[in-house]
Amino acid sequence: MGKKFLDDDTLLVTKSKQGDKSAFDVLVIKYQDRVFNVVFRLTSDESLAYDLVQDTFINAYRGLKNFKGHSTFFTWLFRIAINTATNSRRKRMRNKTISISKFEGKNDEGWFDPASNDKGPSQKAEEVEQTVIVQQAINSLEEPYKTAIILRDIEGMSYEEMQEILECPIGTVRSRIHRARNLVKEKLEATLNNFG
Repeated sequence: MGKKFLDDDTLLVTKSKQGDKSAFDVLVIKYQDRVFNVVFRLTSDESLAYDLVQDTFINAYRGLKNFKGHSTFFTWLFRIAINTATNSRRKRMRNKTISISKFEGKNDEGWFDPASNDKGPSQKAEEVEQTVIVQQAINSLEEPYKTAIILRDIEGMSYEEMQEILECPIGTVRSRIHRARNLVKEKLEATLNNFG
């Protein structure tokens, strides 16, 4: 992440704190897709993810006065997004209205590189099936591991960014990623063995 990129955010945050709503709009436009991707992967529910993204930006705008700049705006915003998704999940579990549905091939875009157009239908179908199986394995992880693998392996965040977002030491971040990858591997091996 370049210095100019960070300076742009600092300037936009400063203007937003001074009441310039258009500056905050620029931050929303800049980060809304990435926030949606993370929240959608955490919730597996597209319509809920849209609501939670809106809640994330509302919470960020309201909390902007408390943003001291000890972390980047980007990592601060992602912390809010993850907390918003986590709180929503807990609330739904308390109300026993949590959706148990897994990814069933819908909205696969963005998880992995899309299938090449010159592949045959059976190869494309096999790739979609593999993607669904991987998504199901990730979805079945406990929250800390699911979040870690999504941020690192899907969003491509650095350990330092994850440390700020998750508010834990880098050693814990590395441990969660390692554990998450092993759990996914075990789940995939179990699935393959069931087919065999």
